[in-house]
Amino acid sequence: MADSIAATGAGEVVSGGADHPAGLPGQLWRHLARCCRGLIRALIGPLIVLEDARGHLLPLAVMLFGSGIGLWFALDTEPGALVYGGLAILAVLAAVAAQLAPFPFRSIGAAVLALSLGLIVAGLRAHLIAAPMLDFRYYGPVEGRVVEIDTSASDAVRITLDQVVLERTDPARVPDRVRVALHGNDYGHSPAAGETVILTGHLSAPQDAAEPGGFAFRRMAFFQGLGAVGYSQTPVLLLEPPRDGEEWIGRLRAWFSSGIRAQIPGEAGAFAAGAMTGDRSGISQKTVEDLRDSSLAHILAISGMNLVCLTAFVFALLRGGSPVSPGSRCG
Repeated sequence: MADSIAATGAGEVVSGGADHPAGLPGQLWRHLARCCRGLIRALIGPLIVLEDARGHLLPLAVMLFGSGIGLWFALDTEPGALVYGGLAILAVLAAVAAQLAPFPFRSIGAAVLALSLGLIVAGLRAHLIAAPMLDFRYYGPVEGRVVEIDTSASDAVRITLDQVVLERTDPARVPDRVRVALHGNDYGHSPAAGETVILTGHLSAPQDAAEPGGFAFRRMAFFQGLGAVGYSQTPVLLLEPPRDGEEWIGRLRAWFSSGIRAQIPGEAGAFAAGAMTGDRSGISQKTVEDLRDSSLAHILAISGMNLVCLTAFVFALLRGGSPVSPGSRCG
């Protein structure tokens, strides 16, 4: 079509002569046709490249999926059922377009599908883990099962409890998990994973960001299932020992950590236990601050280094143990 327009414009120039005013519209049409062809190439070119790369775009799909999750976190309010329903319909239409749309527009459908799924999954995750959050300040007995042990910013042992029971509180308002720092447990029971304990503590809802754009601890607590945080200045009492099969991973981690600290005393042993098992309850706050000042605090996080150490340990165990197994062959 552009060629015919250009040809028509050229005929007008020839018939009108170089000095004839009719030559101006022909030149204008030719320039317009060139601009349209360039614009179409600029828009279609990337789509053609994406179509040619089909089958190798998994990293891009993951990035778009993550972008959808990021868009959900950027929203000011939680979308309602109507929005999620619209996103589900959009995802279905995008999936159909990714398979049946004419070349080269299928990649657009795949991109919309990944973004939509990211938004839907983020909202679904938020609704699945939604739990009560304490809406008042509580002081009194706190009963629960120990599921995690670490240290607070004040170097106090801190325990996370589930199966929480609060005195004179409607069960519908009781959080699923609470985290309590133990400031007065010098003569009380030393809690372990899986035990049911009771203490007297102060609890309140996790605080939101202290300033606009600051760290939103309340949001992090929501996704961790924490409905209240607080402290206790009274001894911890043991109500029930761990049941068989309960919190066995936490108990196994505590057993490994205690073994490491027994062989490597002091802060070095606490650091080794934290790096290998994630149990940071023995690391002092001064050591944590030193690690932060030297930009090495990430070593204590469960990350690639921990997985490499675990993989190396399992490999060495299997490789070293296979020659001595009854059915193994050497050479």
